[in-house]
Amino acid sequence: MVNFGTAFFASAAGIFLLSVAVCSAENPDWVLKTDYMNKPVVVAAVDAAGPAQLALISSGLNGNFRIGAFCTAFRDKKPVGNMIVVDASRDKCVALALDGAAFKSGDAVYITPAN
Repeated sequence: MVNFGTAFFASAAGIFLLSVAVCSAENPDWVLKTDYMNKPVVVAAVDAAGPAQLALISSGLNGNFRIGAFCTAFRDKKPVGNMIVVDASRDKCVALALDGAAFKSGDAVYITPAN
């Protein structure tokens, strides 16, 4: 009976320490801590040949750029326009320009929070 109590106590202590470590872990980079992401990504290339302007963005699913994500592009710290992600892979994504915005390579792109 004594061995069972010791094993139970050791297991409970181990589970408690593991839960404290998990709960106090640092948030990943993509978690929105302010109005915009902490790390801007850039427009890598622009395709304006078709009926709509598409922008290739230098980050993808790893940077939380999911299909449907609403983004804002900035040039010289001034907003250029909005875009929505229409295709995404692990390390890049493609966004569609909204409201006739004209993007250039090198524009900073941030995910716009929903709130």
